[in-house]
Order: sequence, then C-alpha cells, then structure tokens
Amino acid sequence: MKRLLFMSAAATICGACMTEPELPPVQWEGQRIRFRSDEALDSVCAGTLSHLDDRAAHMAEIFGAPRRVVDYVWAPGAALGEYCELPTLGCAVDGRSYSVFALDEHELFHAVTSPPAHRGLEEGLAVAFGDDRELPGTVEGTDLPAILAEVGRTVQPAAQDYPRLGHFVSYLRSNYGVGGLAELAANSEVADGREQLDASLQLAFGDHLETVLDDYGAYPVCDSTHFHYDGFDCGRNIIPLPADGAPKLDSTLRVACDEPETLGPRSGEQWTLVTLSVPAEGRYLLSVYPTNGVSANIRLRRCDASCAEVDDWLPPDGGFWMGLNPCLRQGLYSLRLAVPVGTAGEFRIEATRLDGGSCD
Repeated sequence: MKRLLFMSAAATICGACMTEPELPPVQWEGQRIRFRSDEALDSVCAGTLSHLDDRAAHMAEIFGAPRRVVDYVWAPGAALGEYCELPTLGCAVDGRSYSVFALDEHELFHAVTSPPAHRGLEEGLAVAFGDDRELPGTVEGTDLPAILAEVGRTVQPAAQDYPRLGHFVSYLRSNYGVGGLAELAANSEVADGREQLDASLQLAFGDHLETVLDDYGAYPVCDSTHFHYDGFDCGRNIIPLPADGAPKLDSTLRVACDEPETLGPRSGEQWTLVTLSVPAEGRYLLSVYPTNGVSANIRLRRCDASCAEVDDWLPPDGGFWMGLNPCLRQGLYSLRLAVPVGTAGEFRIEATRLDGGSCD
C-alpha cells in the first residue's frame, strides 16, 4: 500500500511515496497521544509526554480538529529511515507523527490538524504553532509572492522558505486573530494553487491575496522565537512579580530531566518553561542565573506578541542575567530556562519593583 508522506527536514516538507511500515510498540498513552518507540524512555525528560498530550489537545481545540488519538513515533538516528525518506528530522502522514526527537511539535501539528491546508500555509502554521526553537536561516532574502506562486498542487516549500512562511502566518495572526487563521486553514486544501488560496482568504477575511500581501510588506521582521505562538506555554507555571511596595521575589527552580516540568531532550538541550506575571507596567531589577555553574541558555519573550510588538529592551538570550532593569508591560512573559542534556541547572530568579509608569 502506498501513501503520500509530507516530510520535514529541519522543518522541511517534501513529498515522497513509501511503503507503510509496521509501527513500533506503544510505550505511553494519554488522552490525545499514543507514544510509540523501540527505544526505552529513560532518556525522555519527565514532563515531555504529558506536554505532548496537552499540546495536541490545544492544537486540536484551536483548529477544530476531530477528537482522535495521534500516533507519535520516536525514531532517533537512522531508525527514522523506516518511516521517512532520509535525510530528514521527521515526517507526518495520515494523522501520525514520526521524528528523531521525543518532542517535535512541528510534526505534531501536521498530524493533529490533518488533512493539511495549502502547502505554504500548512508549513507556516507548523512553524508558528510548533516548536519554540529558533529556525536556521532568516526571513530576509526570501520572496513570499514567489514562494506562493511556486507551491501548490505538486511543489513543496523549500527549507529556506520556512522562516518566511512562519513569519507570514504570524502577520495573519496579528491582523486577523487565531480564530481567523483556523477558518483560513479549514477553507484550504493541500493541493490548492494561488487562485484557491485567494478564494480562501476572501472567505475567511474578506480580502484578496494581493491586498494581504501588500499590507504584509510593512510587517516588521523578527526571528521565529518572537513570532512563535505561545498561547499554550504562557499561563503555565506562573511566577507573580512583585507589585508596588511588595517584597522582592526570590525564587529557585531546578531544571533536570527527572523534574516533572522539564522537557526534552531536543537538539542537545532540556528545558523548563515558566510564566512571569507582571501586575502593572513599570521598571524592575531582574536577575536570572544558574547558581551551580552549569552552562545555560535563558530566553525571555513577551506573551501573545508579534513582530510588531517586540520590546527593544529584551536582553539577548544568554546564560547569566544579573541586575537588568527592564521596563515590563502589564501581562505575561515567557521565561525559558535550558541546560545541556544530562546536566542539572539550579536557577535563581530575583525581581524587585523599582518604579511604575509607562514603558513608552
């Protein structure tokens, strides 16, 4: 039996026909995920499988996907070649995900929301709603109208076009909302060409493709960690920052594979996501750092933002933040704390409210 596989290499889709192999045994099952692998689960961090299950439910709710259990196949290394045409990091077919990673939300998106939307739109959605890692390549140097003119009934987007497609989906979300995106995806099909995409845009938004592209031209450029949709991550593991007159926040957090909130491994790291809740706009004295000398990567992003709302003060990702005094807007911020696989990070989070007032 032959089936069409939509495959991702460094988040790349390419069409290929392969004979459907026998699936490996089920190692874990949740409400939305059947996690299959020939590998033992010893190296999979404690929070990963429940996170996958919850993410699948969240994606299905947003995009109106039917309630079904998705087979997620973890096949590290050359084992992936049993299911996907190599070289690749993963693929998705008929509501199933295959990946070299135990946590691959890009391929999970394809599987949960199957059948896929217009090829370019589908990949942009998987970039924007999938993994929170920074994609290789940049938005600059790619031409969206040319990409959309090429993809369609048979042509898959190229790997270098993924950041641009994800950036375009970020613009659509910023302008039309998550609900509008879901309607657009529901109105399109994988084999649609440019004319059908234009009709789908009119149906969902009341705008022609040319009008949308003209307006998109003014949308600022930012990297994928800024335009990644964080509606699922933000609001979990909340740490409130102090309000005016409140005592200093002094919190500790352990990031290790045996901790229930730690995710991974993926691309050599394991990580924990927390949400900083800012009660009112104002300036803070902020320090986030590992106390045990472990190599770390710390990332702070404003929740539910887009490339049009990137705060200039945000510090670059780094391993040690001490004595920053950013102005934080009221609302939520996502804090990602990552350490190398096989290590444990003991982190300290300190925050003191300095003054109120506008950040503008």
